[in-house]
Amino acid sequence: MAGLRTKTILEEGALKAIVGIPGWAEDFNETAAGNVTDPVSAWASVPLLYRAVSLRASSLSSVPFVVFKGDQEVDWPLEPDLQSIIYALELGLLLTGAAYGLRQYTGPIMTGVQVLNPTTVSWSHKRGEDHFTQRVGSQTYGPWGPDMVMALREFSMTADTGAGLAPAQVALQAAKLRFNMDEFASQFFAHGAQPQTLITTT
Repeated sequence: MAGLRTKTILEEGALKAIVGIPGWAEDFNETAAGNVTDPVSAWASVPLLYRAVSLRASSLSSVPFVVFKGDQEVDWPLEPDLQSIIYALELGLLLTGAAYGLRQYTGPIMTGVQVLNPTTVSWSHKRGEDHFTQRVGSQTYGPWGPDMVMALREFSMTADTGAGLAPAQVALQAAKLRFNMDEFASQFFAHGAQPQTLITTT
């Protein structure tokens, strides 16, 4: 086998080719990039991010718990059930960096917690006190003080009040990459590409 030399592909006469980019690929950034612009839209568009966020919220909300009144074990006293509250609050924290629960009262007795959509809530800090308002469509609700709203936030190195740094915001660039890869493959096959296998024999 001494002295045996194999030829390279170029020596065999193969030629390099420049393949033109199809028009749909050139326009890809204009048609696809706008679909994932923030953590919420990425969560709704990228299966991997949706799975990660939902899995964490499901895991936290499924942790067993016991409620006591004095020394007596009692049922969860509020509406809705605690699992639903924790799940919705965790989604808010992961996607927006904040979560809000509005206390519900019947007379002087607290009977439930309404989890507010964090994308519709404004959190301001005035004269040493937090204030919350919610805008849904053309309707504005509130303002409420800290006695009515339970506010949770992710930690932030740039602010001590308001929404913190959402984990999904940190993962946004990776989610965009995943979305663009999937969209490119989808468009590639939608425009006539066929999966092919090349078999060579000697």
